[in-house]
Amino acid sequence: MVELGAGEEIAVSFCHSRLDSRFLKYYVLGLIIIAMGVAVYAGYVQVPFFEIYGFSSMTLTSLVLVALGIIAWLFTELKKIASGRYYVTNQRIIAEKGILKTNTDAITFSMIVNIKISQNFLNKIFHIGHIEISTARGHQEIVLSGIKNPGQIENIIYKYIESHEKPFDKEQEQPKYQRPQYYPQRQPVNTQRRRRRY
Repeated sequence: MVELGAGEEIAVSFCHSRLDSRFLKYYVLGLIIIAMGVAVYAGYVQVPFFEIYGFSSMTLTSLVLVALGIIAWLFTELKKIASGRYYVTNQRIIAEKGILKTNTDAITFSMIVNIKISQNFLNKIFHIGHIEISTARGHQEIVLSGIKNPGQIENIIYKYIESHEKPFDKEQEQPKYQRPQYYPQRQPVNTQRRRRRY
């Protein structure tokens, strides 16, 4: 669990969606392999007959295919978990990545200068996208990858950005000019004429 500062609360947390195109293809591949194993065991797909330790070729082939499909699913699930989890708090945006060793990046709302959403064709169908959050001059960037409904997350981030913006203070932004202390103050000039004595 991410460590929070004093007065910090999590507004929303989310992770990569399984419908992201980077993971979806491996989930589909695992399902296809498992379906092929079931089809072999049911006799819909014929394989050369042989026996090993009393097991027929159909049984062994189906077991191997089902095992490969499950391995593909588990590998994809671990990869999705390692890709990270994201948190939007009332003070900052946090990205955690890793399983055994985690790396944490954070950006406060006052540092954010640009937010960009990118989607490919497949991700648009499933309402999946990537949010790129950058700071001034590109010094730091966080990418919220493969999240569901990126537009809603963007609206939440903008709401907190607006709440952290300071009102424009004209006097503070452009202070009035003051005479430096090392300049001598000019004495007032006496405009009254002196009377001459004769």
